[in-house]
Amino acid sequence: MIIIAIYRLGCFIPVPGIDLAALEDLFNKLSGGTVAGSLLAIGNMFTGGAISNAAIFGLGVMPYISASIIFQVLTVVWPTLQALSKEGESGRKKIQQYVRITTVFLAFFQGMIFLVGLANSQMNLVTTNNTFSFVILGALLITGGSMLLMWLGEQIDEYGIGNGISMIIMVGIVARFAPAVVKIAMDTNWRSPAGSGDQFGIFQIVLIIAFFLAMVLATVMITRGQRRIPIQQARRTRGNRVYGGQRTYLPIGVNMVNVIPIIFAQALFIVPNALYTANQNTDPEANPILYYSTWIFKYFQFGSFGYVLIYVALIIFFSYFYAAITFKPDEVADRMKQYGNFIPGIRPGHQTEEYLEKILTHVTMFGAFCLAGIAIVPMFASMAFGIDYMIAGFFGGTGLLITVGVALDLMQKIESHLLMHNYEGFLKKGKMKGRRR
Repeated sequence: MIIIAIYRLGCFIPVPGIDLAALEDLFNKLSGGTVAGSLLAIGNMFTGGAISNAAIFGLGVMPYISASIIFQVLTVVWPTLQALSKEGESGRKKIQQYVRITTVFLAFFQGMIFLVGLANSQMNLVTTNNTFSFVILGALLITGGSMLLMWLGEQIDEYGIGNGISMIIMVGIVARFAPAVVKIAMDTNWRSPAGSGDQFGIFQIVLIIAFFLAMVLATVMITRGQRRIPIQQARRTRGNRVYGGQRTYLPIGVNMVNVIPIIFAQALFIVPNALYTANQNTDPEANPILYYSTWIFKYFQFGSFGYVLIYVALIIFFSYFYAAITFKPDEVADRMKQYGNFIPGIRPGHQTEEYLEKILTHVTMFGAFCLAGIAIVPMFASMAFGIDYMIAGFFGGTGLLITVGVALDLMQKIESHLLMHNYEGFLKKGKMKGRRR
């Protein structure tokens, strides 16, 4: 609870030199059905509103998440890191140290980009005349805030219930839920069934609540869904005893890639939008970067058919890409053959590898389409119900996937701790996992 309180407090401490009133006006103008507004709402959701406050925790733990994803991909394609990952705990600690160092550089770079954007704004957001000092000192503060959050997340992993980084992200998402509910309540005419003008009616509120619950249920089913492949253990006879022969299963999750494909797809839309915003005051004919970014910005606007089509295609592509990185059928088949396990009706070795690849392809295809459907739901919910994207983001997308996934994992860990606590009381010994000694 203390760590959560520290995190929420840091989300309201602004970087020195920011005019908060002008900043609020800027964010109100950017909110809405635009690419910039949607990306701003997504970033604000992940950081618990810290971006809109230009707080020292403005980047949250996103630099750490980005660094972790980068090294997870590099571990597959870079032989040095691949060999290091096979060294066990010592290799994992070295890679984790590289992730921390990369997080520092990413946080400082992203902090500089964010503050430079505020300083170059035409709304006089910066109250100091020394822009260089403002950007450098502000970026150092934001970097320190991100590293503090990373350290707090690691403390939850070591002394708490685990999943510290995910817990911090979930707290930031849930913190934005209360303002969204308050905004809907203020825009509702509780005396009218159908509503009038810009106000919702009681019937619309009931429909919104029912739709939200249906999306939560669908997300839970997709998150917990598995394709279980039966595995038979070979029997081994040692003396007069027979070992093995048990039947288990190999689970392949429907959403084994989690929210990574959505994050990758959203990141690709940031680039043309950032280029367009940074160069929109220059001549398009003299600036080829502005020409192509303007073309992309024009024909792939937020909510357009082209935007949705490319967005879904990117999610499906990155789902297959990330599934191929995280689950390797050849290594699983070799490991099964090494321990004498086999799939009934399938020969060990190459045939097992082909069978696993086939199952993985089918499961990933279904999971990718489900993931793409959840990702575009907030967009259509915003247009269908006429609500702000900050509110529509709770109907799907990364926010709902992360919240549901972390909540389910947290419930499972709590049940495991309670089970261990019962065993401790029965056996009069042992300690709960994660308890300080």
